[in-house]
Amino acid sequence: MKQDLAKLDVVEKAKRIRVILQKEFPQTKFRVRSDRFSLGEAVDIFYTDGPSTKKIGDIAKKFEDIDRDEFGEILSGGNSFVQVHRTYSEKAMEEAKKQALNRFVEGTFGSWDSDYRFRDEVWRFLNISDL
Repeated sequence: MKQDLAKLDVVEKAKRIRVILQKEFPQTKFRVRSDRFSLGEAVDIFYTDGPSTKKIGDIAKKFEDIDRDEFGEILSGGNSFVQVHRTYSEKAMEEAKKQALNRFVEGTFGSWDSDYRFRDEVWRFLNISDL
């Protein structure tokens, strides 16, 4: 009989997520923390670079237990969230900037500090990439 991962205790969820991540992505260091609060609980996954946020998010979704109304709004109380927090090294940021600039005609973007379109393109690249 298959166990419903979303119904596990939050501490057990964190342990299982940690095991899955170590097995699937042994080259990446993850920190997995569990937390209980007044209206629910959460598991937070932290890592730098590594696999795309989508890959980690797909694993995380299996452990979530969120009550929603018919319009998709989250109902308060008793929800169990799994949140992915990915940061990027300076090396990854520089590579993403190069990739974004190489995809377009020279002069398309301004600087990182002044052009939101350039920043959006860099973030888009980072979020879908395995680093």
